[in-house]
Amino acid sequence: MSLAQPTGNEALSGDSNLNRQFQTRFAKAMNIFESGIDDALSYLHDPLAHRTRISSNNPLERLNREIRRRTRVVGIFPHGNSCLRLIGMILVEQNGEWLTADKAYLTFDDAPAEETPAKILSMAGGL
Repeated sequence: MSLAQPTGNEALSGDSNLNRQFQTRFAKAMNIFESGIDDALSYLHDPLAHRTRISSNNPLERLNREIRRRTRVVGIFPHGNSCLRLIGMILVEQNGEWLTADKAYLTFDDAPAEETPAKILSMAGGL
């Protein structure tokens, strides 16, 4: 399968082989496949260590469930900004856990230093 290849060139060559093989029988499906192959292979631009983490959206689903759980506890918000403040703080908390946990979610060793939590908190408080 072209999506299981480690590099973009190998994936594209697998894509062209697949397209040649099935173009006559499934022309419409192969046209749809061809139009979306660049989007499907966009993960190859990320570092190899990140690919296994971004292959699933389970962490995002877990985060959405946590936001839903905490907003249901409040019930009715006095105004929209209070809801945004709560959700923003949940996201800041999760970001801190993903950065500082024993097993960080994604590591960017060569990336610039992250903003300090105090700066993020001050920005969130200004909603």
